[in-house]
Amino acid sequence: MSSEGISLVIFCYNGEKRIKQTLTHIAQQKFFKKIPWEVIVVDNNSTDRTLEITPQIWHSLGCQVPFQIVEEKKQGLSYARIKGI
Repeated sequence: MSSEGISLVIFCYNGEKRIKQTLTHIAQQKFFKKIPWEVIVVDNNSTDRTLEITPQIWHSLGCQVPFQIVEEKKQGLSYARIKGI
């Protein structure tokens, strides 16, 4: 992304049951002026299917906002935050 804009970083650990609702609400965002933004999901070593289903869900929503999911194998919010940055 350019130097100006918003990066929305979501940290997940075993979020399979919650991620669809979260991404649906994010994809429905409307802005009054054009603001460049992106969505980054950090999977923090989930043991469920979060890593597998999250990109599929985002794609199914048809949102054109740039999206990526990254893995952080070390559990813990601090590790996930560093990975998100």
